Amino acid sequence: EVVLACRTLEKATNAAEKIKAEIANSTEDAVEAISLIKTLKLIPMECNLADLTSIDNFVSNLKSSAASFDAVCYNAGIARNTEAKEVERTKQGFELTVGTNHLGHFYLNHLMMPLIEKEGG
Repeated sequence: EVVLACRTLEKATNAAEKIKAEIANSTEDAVEAISLIKTLKLIPMECNLADLTSIDNFVSNLKSSAASFDAVCYNAGIARNTEAKEVERTKQGFELTVGTNHLGHFYLNHLMMPLIEKEGG
């Protein structure tokens, strides 16, 4: 199982479909591709790192649907235009880049740690 946590559920669902399409297009054996796609369990979920409530909801939903994880990969982030004059904020009022790239990841990791298997990655 692979949980695809994206800023919106639509983006997560699109990512899952893109992964399946890539498998179908890159596998020479169509039967093998179909078999792999059927066994692949991709779980699209919303987790907006610019909103601590979204992170809470994401982890709460994970706890109710999955017992534990072997590994977690945190790779989301945003890069604002350095020429921007206005300051954008997260839902909780932090500057958007710091709130998303640092505080959001830290908070998500803090909530995820009890769910990660000690024997995992």
